[in-house]
Amino acid sequence: MMVILISTLLFSCSESAPEGLTLIPEDTKYVTVVNVASIFQKAKFKELQEMKSVKLLEKELKNENQQLSKIFKSLMKSPGSSGVDFSKEIFMFFTAEAKDESFVCFSMDLSDGEAFRDFLEKMYDATNTDFNIESEDNFQYAMMSNEALASWSDH
Repeated sequence: MMVILISTLLFSCSESAPEGLTLIPEDTKYVTVVNVASIFQKAKFKELQEMKSVKLLEKELKNENQQLSKIFKSLMKSPGSSGVDFSKEIFMFFTAEAKDESFVCFSMDLSDGEAFRDFLEKMYDATNTDFNIESEDNFQYAMMSNEALASWSDH
């Protein structure tokens, strides 16, 4: 059984190598780095919003789930409203904890932890996903139906 683990963490800014790299286990099978800001710049984000495929997705979401459609439109207008700092790189990596248990993980900076929490709550509500957000000493996490986990901190 494959379990997906989404780990989202907030790092402090640093002049050295991205701190997100320190979160990736040494035995990781692969790492992918996505420079979202560069993609937005090269793809001309405003033009991307006008693409037929994006318009079709908007239409489908509006027909299927009004609440999710509103979230999508809000993200297209202002991606940072999710609390994710898209000016920083996003790291994706794969770990295999056991033969039947593997994880796809994401590590990214947040610009606003509270906005990220609100974004998750809206997404879960819109998709009728069972979730529980917990707080520990220095981080918060949200478990979704024992299949995915999002965690974030102020460090």
